[in-house]
Amino acid sequence: MHEFAEFKGYEAAFPEDEFKQRQNRARAAIGLAGYEALIVTIPENIYWLTGRQTAGYFAFQALIMPVEGELTMLVRQLELAGSIANTWIDDIVAYQDGEDPASALAQLLQERGIARPAIELAGWFLSPMLAQRIAAQTGVEAMPDGSAILPPLRVVKSPAELAAIRLAASYAQKGLIAGISACRAGTDENAIAAAMLDAATKAGSEVMAMEPLVSSGPRSGLPHMTWRRRRLEDGDPVFLELAGSHARYHAALDGQPPPPAVQARLDAIKATAPVLDDGDLRQWEVDGYLVLRKAITPAEARATETLLWRVTGADPADPETWHPREAKGIMIQHFQGAELDAARRSARVHKAFAQLWGTADLWATIDRMSFNPPEALSRPFQGPQLHWDVSLALPIPFATQGILYLTDTAADQGALQLVPGFHHRLERWLADLGDADPRRVDLAPQAVTIPGGAGDLVIWRQDLPHGASPNRASRPRMAQYVNFYSAALKSNPVWR
Repeated sequence: MHEFAEFKGYEAAFPEDEFKQRQNRARAAIGLAGYEALIVTIPENIYWLTGRQTAGYFAFQALIMPVEGELTMLVRQLELAGSIANTWIDDIVAYQDGEDPASALAQLLQERGIARPAIELAGWFLSPMLAQRIAAQTGVEAMPDGSAILPPLRVVKSPAELAAIRLAASYAQKGLIAGISACRAGTDENAIAAAMLDAATKAGSEVMAMEPLVSSGPRSGLPHMTWRRRRLEDGDPVFLELAGSHARYHAALDGQPPPPAVQARLDAIKATAPVLDDGDLRQWEVDGYLVLRKAITPAEARATETLLWRVTGADPADPETWHPREAKGIMIQHFQGAELDAARRSARVHKAFAQLWGTADLWATIDRMSFNPPEALSRPFQGPQLHWDVSLALPIPFATQGILYLTDTAADQGALQLVPGFHHRLERWLADLGDADPRRVDLAPQAVTIPGGAGDLVIWRQDLPHGASPNRASRPRMAQYVNFYSAALKSNPVWR
């Protein structure tokens, strides 16, 4: 354990599990690329993997990410305490000012037995000269470039990332409203910029990666101009731009309506006849979940099932292939494909969520798949057990979650389990717990499993405890996570 161990994770932007999931995806990608480890040098990627952030990112820093084993971070001595506070990493090593970071990095690689790593060469803060020194110190002419390994993994945002982006957008909205309100003849550009920064910061924004853009009159048509004391006159055009920032995730607003094709689809969904009947809605009100039968067609379910077999590399006829040694839980990190889009673009699915949210103005999430094989003596059920994917700090905003069964799924086949109706007593239950950790309370005796047929979609409220269940049948549970959300959804920034 490193120095200042008591500060570990004190300022982490996300829970440790969020970073673990990202790291697991990164390890798999590094292994597929044929390397035993990747030296991460691009600050954005280091942040995405660990939460490491600083205004001093110009100083050399590196994250050694092996396919197997613990991560190691190398930072400047001045940055050590901050690195400990905003990450969950145990192995953080500092080099001194005046010390060659290339030598320090090479020594770490040698001590950890890493002989053939790739390195990110495309970042702004790794000069060609330093890259050459690192290669020379490790005894090679040049190290392979791994700059293309991680960026594709960051394209699809997790629910936690989306929540941060939505909060950032709300800060930008407050800043722009204040900026527009400050625009009047006689006011100067500095006062407008100050109003924007003041409102966005008070709303919750952290430091932005780029300052607000404010230009007026003859300057308004010049790109990327900032404030310069010019006073507004009657009839002046004014250009304002601002991105809010939450946990280093940024969002700007352009104020434009949806494209015509998107708006036409939303209007069509709104006009579509209901797909949930009164019985469905009563169950939703009482239990907090429902099952949309035949959400997609049998052919679409079979096509998505086939995709999942292919992605996992498992053979439907060979149970020995259902428990690959490298598997890390039941979550399959595959997000894109025409088969997956069948449910995301289904008018029937969209309408069901629209009835629950009270609006058709919803957007499909891009989520992963799930392969829950039967338990084996050597591979017992790995979870996830009952849990919440949302902060339990009150108030908990309304939102939904969903899982689509790709094959007929019996109750003992690893089906979804949840605690029906828990949302009605959740607030009182939390109050009775006091300062105790609600996530450590065993609610399993209250849970029920939800079976379903191929193409059935289970939808539940995000404030219900839920999870997978042990598969004690003879076939895997195969599923796709499907959900819709409102752009107006605001997450509680306090995590409990």
